Amino acid sequence: MRYASCTTDDVKFLKTLVIDSNSANGSCFNKKKFQSTAVITSLNSQKDRINEIGAIKFAKDNKRKLHHFYSVDSIVPPNSVTVGKKKKFIDISSVAPRLQEKIWGLPPSAAKDQIAPRLSLCMGMPVMIRHNDATELCITRGQDGVVWGWDSAELDDGKETLKTLFIKLNKPPRDVKFNGLPKNVVPIPTAMHGPLAIRTPSGDYLSVKRWQVPALPFFAMTDYASQGKTREANLVDIGRSRNHQAIYTALSRGASADGTAILQGFDATKITCGISGYLRQEF
Repeated sequence: MRYASCTTDDVKFLKTLVIDSNSANGSCFNKKKFQSTAVITSLNSQKDRINEIGAIKFAKDNKRKLHHFYSVDSIVPPNSVTVGKKKKFIDISSVAPRLQEKIWGLPPSAAKDQIAPRLSLCMGMPVMIRHNDATELCITRGQDGVVWGWDSAELDDGKETLKTLFIKLNKPPRDVKFNGLPKNVVPIPTAMHGPLAIRTPSGDYLSVKRWQVPALPFFAMTDYASQGKTREANLVDIGRSRNHQAIYTALSRGASADGTAILQGFDATKITCGISGYLRQEF
């Protein structure tokens, strides 16, 4: 698969891993190991939507209240922002309440840094840390865990904003201990991010500084973010994978075929078309 040289038998085998609700393997969602597994997908927009639905379902299934924590945003003048690609920025001086509501409604992937305008969380929910804040304390980008608690404040309009999120790390490289907290529970404080170039539905951009905890719900991740992980239960969606490398990355996270499930059909030509000699030399 790394060389996009899969045979007909290889493709046939992969298709047996595709979930079909009308067949025997459709019951994999009833297996406990898959119920708490984050989906590996290709697009950030897919990841955001799966995380949104997953957060609602997790709270409902566990009979817990879903809390919404909003970012604090301030406008940065567009002429003070340096960007690599030319972007059309909306030139405003402040965030009006109506505009702020629209910004809060945008997905995390509206900005490259993927700092959520609104975090929907409940106790015990799977989350992923988004920034390398303290490598020696296992507070690193891509480290996952569950919500252990939080400290929040109230905004002027009554909405909640996070001050600190406490995460119980899942299988950290080493045990960590903070005074007053259980083993492997780490504090993730709100930090300033930006300036962020936030893409609006019109295609124009807003330049903002954002105060928010750098974490996201962990019901999905991109194939890029999954690199380096080994998963006993590997749930993947390769229907929109860009190429054979993305498909290989997603599927190779699984420790076994028995622990792998593919959510929908895929384009087999991406893994059977072969690659150039130049690209082959890269491996």
